[in-house]
Amino acid sequence: MRAFACLAPAAVAILALAGCNEVVIPGQDTTPIAGNYVVNRVNGNPVPAPGITLTLQPNGSFSGRALCNTYSGRNATKYPGFRVGAFKNGSRTCDRNLQRVELDYFRALTQSTSLTQGAGGISLSGGSVDGRVRIDAVRR
Repeated sequence: MRAFACLAPAAVAILALAGCNEVVIPGQDTTPIAGNYVVNRVNGNPVPAPGITLTLQPNGSFSGRALCNTYSGRNATKYPGFRVGAFKNGSRTCDRNLQRVELDYFRALTQSTSLTQGAGGISLSGGSVDGRVRIDAVRR
């Protein structure tokens, strides 16, 4: 009986943890990746007005408004990995310079392979030999 009494608090703690949706690792940034972001750099270049938005959903879907068109897709792997499995965007034309930046963004987004979270934002990188950061975005 004494052994059961000693195990009871541990069992209660395990059952309480089983109801949690996510495990928090000490020292890990616990801010959820899902959220609304404003893209401020693509391939090292600043994004001109009116800007690009990116919304990441907990289920892996993403969407946003680029400079000329809206877009949406799905991350085919789990964060912090990033691999576009499905992607669609509008076909509206606009200013040639804005459209060039938009196409660069879509290319960088669809070639990204990892997502890292930093202070106040995220970076998508990969898809190149040097693995450099391709997209930087800040949380809105």
